Amino acid sequence: MTDLKQWKRDTAVRRFREIKQNSERAGDRMSDQRIAAAVGGYVDAPAADVLKWWKGAGNV
Repeated sequence: MTDLKQWKRDTAVRRFREIKQNSERAGDRMSDQRIAAAVGGYVDAPAADVLKWWKGAGNV
């Protein structure tokens, strides 16, 4: 895996977790698809890849 792809994956998983936790804490839960779209824009990756990375990191 290239350094850029590894950075995208690691950053996407971290940001996904942060957004999910913050939205739940605020009482305004976001769907995983919506979070993936937001994170995908942040790391310049398709939302489908973000969801795959999130699930691959042991998160469901």
